[in-house]
Amino acid sequence: MKDWYKNNYRRHLLDMHIEDWNDKFLSEFDPEDYCDNLKRAKIQCAMIYLQSHVGLCNFPTKVCREHKAFCGNGKMKALIDGCKKNNINVVAYYSLIHNNWAEINHPDWKMIEKNGKSARENGGRYGFVCPNNGKYREFLEEQIKEMAAFSEYDGVFYDMPFWPTLCRCDACKARWKKEVGGDLPDGEDTRGAQWGTYVKKLQDWMAEFCSFVAEVTKKYMPDVTIEFNNAGIVAFDWTAGSTERISDLADYTGGDLYGDPASHSFARKYFYAITKNQPFEYMNSRCLKLYEHTVTKSKERLECEIALTRAHHGANFIIDAIDPVGTTDKRVYDLLGELFAKEEKLEQYNRGKMVADAAVFFDSGAQFTAEGYSFGNKETAVAAVRKFTERHIPVGVVANGHTENLSAYKCILLTGVQDFDNPEIEKFIKYAQDGGTLYFDGRSDKRLISRLLGAKEDGTVGDGRTYIAPKKRYEDVFCGFSEKYPLPFGYNLPKLILPEDAEVLATVCLPYTLPKDNFHFASIHSNPPGINTDVPAIVYRKTGKGAVIWSAAALELDEREVFGDILIGLLSFAGVKDFSVFADCSTNVETVTFKDGDTVYVNAVSIIPDKKCKYPLKLSVKTARKPERVIELCEGKEISFCYENGRVNFSDEIAFEAAYKIQ
Repeated sequence: MKDWYKNNYRRHLLDMHIEDWNDKFLSEFDPEDYCDNLKRAKIQCAMIYLQSHVGLCNFPTKVCREHKAFCGNGKMKALIDGCKKNNINVVAYYSLIHNNWAEINHPDWKMIEKNGKSARENGGRYGFVCPNNGKYREFLEEQIKEMAAFSEYDGVFYDMPFWPTLCRCDACKARWKKEVGGDLPDGEDTRGAQWGTYVKKLQDWMAEFCSFVAEVTKKYMPDVTIEFNNAGIVAFDWTAGSTERISDLADYTGGDLYGDPASHSFARKYFYAITKNQPFEYMNSRCLKLYEHTVTKSKERLECEIALTRAHHGANFIIDAIDPVGTTDKRVYDLLGELFAKEEKLEQYNRGKMVADAAVFFDSGAQFTAEGYSFGNKETAVAAVRKFTERHIPVGVVANGHTENLSAYKCILLTGVQDFDNPEIEKFIKYAQDGGTLYFDGRSDKRLISRLLGAKEDGTVGDGRTYIAPKKRYEDVFCGFSEKYPLPFGYNLPKLILPEDAEVLATVCLPYTLPKDNFHFASIHSNPPGINTDVPAIVYRKTGKGAVIWSAAALELDEREVFGDILIGLLSFAGVKDFSVFADCSTNVETVTFKDGDTVYVNAVSIIPDKKCKYPLKLSVKTARKPERVIELCEGKEISFCYENGRVNFSDEIAFEAAYKIQ
């Protein structure tokens, strides 16, 4: 395998999911113009469509059909050769599950929904083929063999490795009957006896299919890198069957994601944590939304997204979409060239290991909610990362299969973790018993509750509106909330029976009346607290050499600033202090720090795409020795600093992005 991806930070994909029923479609495709655009944009790697969701191939094929625009003219081969001549690496694109041509021409391969029809037959635009179908796998191997014969590539990217619908085709039914027995569940009974097995089978089957794809690819193209689109792990729920078992098959991790800055920050840290090789790849569309073909994001927004990916030392990957006739908007590539010119100067400083004092666990295998709740681990994990980034506390993400270095963290948060027999839980228990500080909340894994808290579950308390009332001696931790004025929550809370050595910091408080009773109430507008209970709500307990904090409610999920302050205050109560980096600046600025030996790199980027805003920034960074100098890398200026108590302290003002080297 070639390691072409190292120091390759500017990548590109031109979406070409284009039909050929109209002779105009892709008729103006020009490989020289395509290459010229890549050079304009300073692109180092081009992902090129050899096939698409439409299913038509852009190369000669005997088992499928070639797109009319490429038959006999050598345009696609000329594009690949042109990229190589210009020292642009080439990754071949192939769509695995989404394939309209395959469904139309091989209806026995298609995924079947509960009503006995496919998604297209039910009015959808996309055709889905089932990875459990043996004939489809034979076809896929022939396609990979044909791609290998067509040209040479640096890598292959496989898109859509997930279940877009809960398939009930004959192949799935037969596999379930063979491996489990009985009839395949319909997936709607989310608490039935076989539901847990069904969730795991969706994960097993998709991971096994991707393993098949990887093995076949290496059989015919042994020197290419392999990448699967990992967006589904973060973007979807349990029905997708996406886990790290798929990303672990790839040479590096990447995927296209859409959402707010908080979810993007989480995903970058997650990709950084799970990728087999750095840099991870983060895909951004140049359009606000994929279906808005003619609307390009503002220059400031694109610059913000590019800067944030580079701040995490990731590879920026820009997705554009071709015009149906085969042309592109050159203005987009001129803009990208301008933006990448700035980031290109900073790429040489993408060194070292990300600094993280706190870690948040993301359990991709249990992306569902506990019974009676509208949120789960993914929602709370994203929110928890946001709480740390807003306070500029170095935070990372821990994922299944990537828990080797837990002892490096001052604290780990297991938020909204489901009781789903995840073996990784044992490692977190050992982490706490060996001296770490572990925070978890809600109706969590039974092993955490019994072995770390020494507690027993005793149902739930509340009727849709509950409160958490701090005990008087702990009120300082709760930022002004008290027994009289407790913290409000809009859901029931779990009850635990605790051992005597557990320290209860707060208890559950209930409204005067049942919230759903609209004829008997204390206040017509609300359900104010009125009934104090002795039900534990927030608990601290020492375990082994470490300690745990348990909260009945998901403090991290509440968007109000004070709830985040309480979360950090609880960790401080448990002794989690003196973070590697302190930053005093706006929550509109995200800081990401890397350490390379004795050299520290601190990146500060505005998450708000507005260059008119200027942010004062005060940084305090722990170092092993007094540094010789601090340099702001964007402008090359030296920053004055002071060094005391093992920390480098300095101030600056940033308009959009800054990168500091402390050496």
